[in-house]
Amino acid sequence: IPFLKDRDIRKSVAGETYATKIEQIKAGLQTYFSNINSYYQLHHTDVFFIVMGHLFVQGSTVSESERDIQIGNQAGVSAAMFQGIPNYVALGHIHKPQAISVEEHIYYCGSPISLSFSEKKDQKQVNILTVKNNKIENIEILAIPKQRNLLAFEGNLDEVQSKIVSYTEETPLPSLVEIIVNEETESLERRQAFEAFISNQSNSKLQIVKSRLNFKNKIRGASDAIAVGTDVADVTPIQMFEKKLELQSGLENTDELKAAFRDILQELNL
Repeated sequence: IPFLKDRDIRKSVAGETYATKIEQIKAGLQTYFSNINSYYQLHHTDVFFIVMGHLFVQGSTVSESERDIQIGNQAGVSAAMFQGIPNYVALGHIHKPQAISVEEHIYYCGSPISLSFSEKKDQKQVNILTVKNNKIENIEILAIPKQRNLLAFEGNLDEVQSKIVSYTEETPLPSLVEIIVNEETESLERRQAFEAFISNQSNSKLQIVKSRLNFKNKIRGASDAIAVGTDVADVTPIQMFEKKLELQSGLENTDELKAAFRDILQELNL
């Protein structure tokens, strides 16, 4: 079952509230999967039944790299929606490997590689099923070898430089690094030193792919809107929209605005 969009599982009604929309989406998902179970029970009860679903099930842990999940996490559904009928439920959409229900064999196997620095400590895996007489005998969790590390180094510029220079771990591919530099007082000299360091670091065992420079004491009148070293590619459309809403004081119904923006993103497949 592919990712089910709003228009796949319900009909929009003019003037409906955000809360009503969320409840209708949940009900639509439950009805859709219930129909799948009913079809199986009518036609294929002698076959091992695996449901593959691309959705957010409540109880799962997300990372910052997931695309916006339905209409926020509020549209997550309960694992009880599967009614205990499938022999195995293989879920996608969440990158962190995890069991939603061991008893009912409901799993996210997760992405095969880390897709953001929030996943740097995750052990990626493949779930291997042993099936006999249409029943699961065993589920083996096979760890996926890491080809590279994801690292985050934080401190003042001198401390971060020292960590970068002294890094020696060997991996098949260069490690990818996020650096966060925190300095006391804003100065042009510190900015230039930061940018020169990013451009010229020479440790071949790693590559800096994300960086941020923070000043505790900023110069009056300096722009707070621009974070040095931040790439627009690191910001999702919904994060940019939410930031814009924060800058517009006095706005009401921001949840409805965010929901409408997410609908637009889904329509455009962004």
